[in-house]
Amino acid sequence: MKLLLYGFSHDTELKDEPVTVDQALGLLDSQQTLQEERDNYIGFQIPGMENCIQFYREDSINWVIDLPVYRNDVYQYSKAGRTSMRMVRDIVSRLFDPRSRLYNSLRNSDYSDVEDILLSVWKIQMEFVE
Repeated sequence: MKLLLYGFSHDTELKDEPVTVDQALGLLDSQQTLQEERDNYIGFQIPGMENCIQFYREDSINWVIDLPVYRNDVYQYSKAGRTSMRMVRDIVSRLFDPRSRLYNSLRNSDYSDVEDILLSVWKIQMEFVE
């Protein structure tokens, strides 16, 4: 199963382009920091749905996970948490496995389960974004 990639990387906007897990991990490795590019994020969206998860690279070590919450394809709110590159790579790898609990929770719009997974597996505490 492929997810869709969107965001900005090296002055290139990628929108609705299918990618493999290896391509996604390569793009994560080369992602610029927010100091280098202000509107810099990489996100993965379930094909045909609004459900997605986004990542912002703060610096060479730290990342922010952003989880926009949609109901009936309408944006409701967003939650975010901080993590490391190693954990982002692991999260993205699991997103590409349609058998994973993380993939299925995101696909089913079960955002509370996505948060539970992030907390129980990677110890990432998600907070409301103002």
